[in-house]
Amino acid sequence: MEKIQTLWRELYKNSEEQVLDELQSYLRDQKKSNFAKYDDEQWYQKAVVYSLYVQFFDRTIEGLKKRLPYLQDLGVNCLWLLPVLESPMCDAGYDVSDYMSIRSDLVENKTQSKQERLDVFRDFITAAHEHGIRIVIDVVLNHSSSEHRFFQQAIQDRNSEYHDYYVWSDTGKEYPQTRIIFEGLCTSNWEYSSNVNRYYLHRFYPQQPDWNYRNPKVLLHILRIFVFWKQFGIDGFRLDATPFLWKEEGTNCESLPQCHTILKIIRAVLDYLEPGTLLLAEACQPTSQTVAYFAEGDECHAAYHFPLMPKIFLSLAKQNPRYISDIWQQTQQIPSACQWFVFLRCHDELTLEMSSSQERSLLYEHYCKNPQWNFRNKNGISARLSDLLDKDPRQIKLAFTILATLPGTPVIYYGDEIAMQNDNVFYEEMIEHTGYADTRNLCRNRMDWQQAQNALENAQTLEHQVHTYLRNLLQIRQQCDCFFQHNVQFVDLSDASEKLLVYDRAGTKSCRVVHNLGEEPVAFCCDDMITGSKIEVLQAYQSVIVEL
Repeated sequence: MEKIQTLWRELYKNSEEQVLDELQSYLRDQKKSNFAKYDDEQWYQKAVVYSLYVQFFDRTIEGLKKRLPYLQDLGVNCLWLLPVLESPMCDAGYDVSDYMSIRSDLVENKTQSKQERLDVFRDFITAAHEHGIRIVIDVVLNHSSSEHRFFQQAIQDRNSEYHDYYVWSDTGKEYPQTRIIFEGLCTSNWEYSSNVNRYYLHRFYPQQPDWNYRNPKVLLHILRIFVFWKQFGIDGFRLDATPFLWKEEGTNCESLPQCHTILKIIRAVLDYLEPGTLLLAEACQPTSQTVAYFAEGDECHAAYHFPLMPKIFLSLAKQNPRYISDIWQQTQQIPSACQWFVFLRCHDELTLEMSSSQERSLLYEHYCKNPQWNFRNKNGISARLSDLLDKDPRQIKLAFTILATLPGTPVIYYGDEIAMQNDNVFYEEMIEHTGYADTRNLCRNRMDWQQAQNALENAQTLEHQVHTYLRNLLQIRQQCDCFFQHNVQFVDLSDASEKLLVYDRAGTKSCRVVHNLGEEPVAFCCDDMITGSKIEVLQAYQSVIVEL
C-alpha cells in the first residue's frame, strides 16, 4: 500500500488525498476476496499465445469453449481475447461503452441479461483453465466509446461531474505536436460537440474520446475495472494504446513520465491484491523507448517487440539474416522477470513505422501486392501471413520457426495456423457497418470451420501442411527450456552460405537453430529435431533445430 501512496502522490502532487483515501479503503476491502494464486508468477515467459476475436473465431463464447481442445492440441496455453467488452463496435471493440460487461453478440442467447452473460464468460474461463489455458483480455486505457454513459453525460452538460472525465478545448488547437494516428482516416485529433460548444480530444476515431487522467477519479474508475476482472479469474491484461494516456502542452503526448506512473499504480494495485496477473503493454515504439515500460520490473511484465516484425519480413524478402540479428543486438536487456511478446501478424496492419524510409519502401514494394492492402498512407500493410508469403508453405513454416525460436513469447494470430487469407467480402461488410474503409478488416475475417476441418483432413492442402508443422514445432519449443530464456547468441556460418540465419539458445537443454533464408539448398549435416531425422542438405526456406 505504501508504494501505491507514493506513486499516487507523485502523479497528483499531494492534491488529491480524498480520492487516494477512497482507493485505499476500497483495496483493503477487496483484499479480503480470494484471488487466484500462481505457482509460477512468471508463467507468461513459457506461454504460447493465440490471439482471436471471439465473434470471428467461432461466433460466441460458447463456440470458443468447444474449440478449447483444438487450441490445446495445437500447443496453445494462453488466449488473448481481442475486445469482448460492451461496445458499439465502431473500432472492432476498442471503443468500450461498458468496461464491466460482455457484449450480447458474444453469447448464444442474445436476450440474456448482463449478469447472465458474465456467467457464460465465467464458465468459459473455468473451462479454459481446466485445459491449461490462461486468459488475457484487452483493456482500453486511453479512451472510451462516445456511447459510454460518462461521455453521454459529459456532452449534455459541461457542469456534469463527468465532463472533466474527458479532455476538452474551447478552440481545438491544443497539443499541436501530437500526430494524427489514423492518418488518411482522420484529419484532426479534435471533434466539436455542439451540445457544449467545445471540442473533445480523440487520438483515434472521433467515436473514441480520450480519458482525462489529470482527474484522479478517472484513474480510480479504471483501477476498479482491473480489480473486477482480476476477481473474475482473468490472468492478464493487454493494455491498449499505453503511450497516449497523459497529455502535456509542448510535447507530442506520447510516453510521458506520468504515463509510466499511471501504469506503475495499476501494477502496484494488482500486486497488492495478489501477484501474477500479467500486464502487457501495447506501445508501438522503438525498443529503446519500449524498455521504459518495464521500468525496474515494477511496471509492465511484458511488451510487444514491434520493430522485430518488419525485420523478420525484411530478412525473408532480401534473404539476409542481418536484419534480424541486428535488431536483437540493438535490443536492450530487460529485467529477468519481464518478457518480450513477439509476433508475425496481428489484428492490426504490418506496421512500417519502426522502419527506416529505405526499409519502408522495400517492405511496401515487396509485400503490398494489392493496392487495397495499403493502410494509413503506406504506413502499414493489411494482409494475412499467408498472403504476404505468397501462400508458400515453405516460407510460412520458416517464418513460424523464426518466431518460435527467437527470445520472447510467441503470439499466433487466429487462422494463421491454417494459412487463412484476406477476405474482401468481410472488408466490404465492415465498410458498410462502420463507414470507414479501414483495410485492417481485410484480415479480421471469420473462420470457416467446415472448410478448415475438410482441409486439415487432406495431407496435400496448405492448411494441413502449415497446421501439422506448427503443432510439432510448438511441442519441441515446450520441451526445450532454452526457448524460455532471454539469451540468444548469433553464429556466423556465412562460409557455408550468407543466407543462413543461425543462433544458439542456452538452457538446461541448449539448441542451435539454423534457417536457410535462400532459394538454393545448402550442404548442412545435422540431426534435426523438427523432422526427427538426420539431414545432409538444408533445402530452400528450411529450418532445423539441433540439440547442443
